[in-house]
Amino acid sequence: MTRHREGHSPWFARRVQGAGLVFFLGLTAVTGGLAVPFVLNESIYWADMNAYLLLGTVSLTVAVFCHACVTFSPRDASVLFVLAFSISLVAEYAGIRWGEPFGSRYQYHEDLLPRVAGGVPLFIPLSWFVLAYAPLVFLRRFEGGEWRNGGSQMPWAKVLLCSLGLVATDLFLDPLAISVHAWTWAEQGQYLGVPLRNYFGWFVVGFLIYSGFFCLRQPRPSDANERVFSIDGWFVLACTYFTVLALGALWQRIGSVLPLALAMITLMPYFVYWLVATRRLLVRPVCEDR
Repeated sequence: MTRHREGHSPWFARRVQGAGLVFFLGLTAVTGGLAVPFVLNESIYWADMNAYLLLGTVSLTVAVFCHACVTFSPRDASVLFVLAFSISLVAEYAGIRWGEPFGSRYQYHEDLLPRVAGGVPLFIPLSWFVLAYAPLVFLRRFEGGEWRNGGSQMPWAKVLLCSLGLVATDLFLDPLAISVHAWTWAEQGQYLGVPLRNYFGWFVVGFLIYSGFFCLRQPRPSDANERVFSIDGWFVLACTYFTVLALGALWQRIGSVLPLALAMITLMPYFVYWLVATRRLLVRPVCEDR
């Protein structure tokens, strides 16, 4: 007989997952609607749009947290949130004050409120949590065997790949933010106005977040089951929608496909890992049947 996580019955687990999915979809729909004006408007006036940005970010943060509670666990969701929020906040404070680890000092638009420690807008560390969660979902099925078997060995490959996923995201996120004056770099960067070392900083922050997450995550049997994959499918669709919106806004304001091309190149190790892991998963059942 299969033992269910934390002793809950299958009926209870299905109801919790269903409720979490409905809540996730509802909040994501709210955020999706609030994001449309940022694409359609040629100019963004933050005094008018700040409330939309904050409401959308908070809604999406709660939605992602609910998704993480259902597909990972409430404990793991809380661990990731605390790590992403705190580590990114420290990094952003250092970036504003000293220009490290992002390569140059920068300043957020004065109308982006409220502010937390060091003048960092609240939506920034919340956004880091949302962005940090996405690579974990995309690579969920390909966790190392040590995690499936309840071991404690650190899956460094996944830490590195998830960190690359964050870098790929910022390849089009940062130029877009600059184009709408969400923040301004003190020194003009080499890549569409962004310092190249900014992406090293993103990798370092991601590495710290994911190293902490996998170190503190509660080892248990793999989450790779059909119901979780189904819920993840909705998350991937939501990510696709927001990515299309971001790329549309980027094309409207910059008129370049360079960010998308560089993001795809950055993710090449991810795709290679995905293909290898998929082949391994397809071969394993055949070997086990013999």
